[in-house]
Amino acid sequence: MGSAIHGNAGARSGGKHYHRAWSLLEALQPLQGKLCEDIRDDLQRLSAQFAYFRSIGLTYDKSIYCSSLFAHNALEISDVIMMPLPEKLPPAWSLSADQIKDADISPTLIFIRTPDDGWGAFGLVDAQYLVTLMNAVNKLRGFQLNIRVGDGDLIHPSATTVPHQPEWLSGVEYHITSERFPIVVSITAPAAEMGKAWQFAFLTLLPLTLVLSALFILAALYWQKRKLSFQDELRRGITDNEFSVYYQPVYGTEAQRCTGAEALLRWRRADGQWIRPDVFIAAAEAENMIIPLTRHLLKLVEEDVTSWHIEPNFHLGLNVSAEHLQDSEFIADIRQFAANVAAHRSLITLELTERSLISEGPEVAQRLQ
Repeated sequence: MGSAIHGNAGARSGGKHYHRAWSLLEALQPLQGKLCEDIRDDLQRLSAQFAYFRSIGLTYDKSIYCSSLFAHNALEISDVIMMPLPEKLPPAWSLSADQIKDADISPTLIFIRTPDDGWGAFGLVDAQYLVTLMNAVNKLRGFQLNIRVGDGDLIHPSATTVPHQPEWLSGVEYHITSERFPIVVSITAPAAEMGKAWQFAFLTLLPLTLVLSALFILAALYWQKRKLSFQDELRRGITDNEFSVYYQPVYGTEAQRCTGAEALLRWRRADGQWIRPDVFIAAAEAENMIIPLTRHLLKLVEEDVTSWHIEPNFHLGLNVSAEHLQDSEFIADIRQFAANVAAHRSLITLELTERSLISEGPEVAQRLQ
């Protein structure tokens, strides 16, 4: 086992969640070489889609030139991870770091791609969930568990749980090296616990594929508790009335006047920050929030229309998603909306977005009819 994972083969061998880490770096490839100010929105969008990453960004040679965390550009990678780099960088590598420069995340798992053309990408994952897991294991089994990724720093629990032993009963240390991942697990246990420690190592730590998958699942659960997910932020935005509707006029050339409008949902947070529609709509679809968001849009339009003075057959366009169309309550939602605005005798037009496919089947056909 070396300090690096080379190419896609190493990424694939890491299992579903390890592969997801490398998938993010592949998703950053189209942004490589572009000006940082031109791609900040794209970094924000990708951060929403890959929520368990604390920071993502782009590199050139051995420097970071654009990131979602560091305020300054042109930072040396070695200065950020606070350890020297090899003379020749491997095409893809990962390591553990005890701390990161000017960041409040410690320890950290680092994933970096550095192809031969010089342009690369990186992602940082807070490894605090590893410490939480190791502390739980240590308290349960009475020994200390440490993990090292690549040639990085040792990730260890916040406090040693191994009780003090006499010199003649010194602790026994075991090392387990993965053949598939750049990971070394070390266990320190009292001699009296040797049998239990070996049993634990073989039954719990092997195979490391299962352990690594469990760790990344715990990472997702940990971040759901540590910070608001986009799903929570969307719910809060709906509850706090942070969404509003902007109406794009439809001009009739024959009538020579405005004959309709398309309702466009916009999001401005309480702190004044605007969230782009392509960002929050993509997040809503990924977080199963697109249907509640569409129902909120219908409610806002109903409230606005009550104060309008418009002619009959005024065109009112609304965007709906494939997910909503395929929901069992879709017909009821649209009929209720139509009933609430019926007094204005508007011509309601539903426009299906192209973001996802509509599944075939008699139920969908019946709803469309």
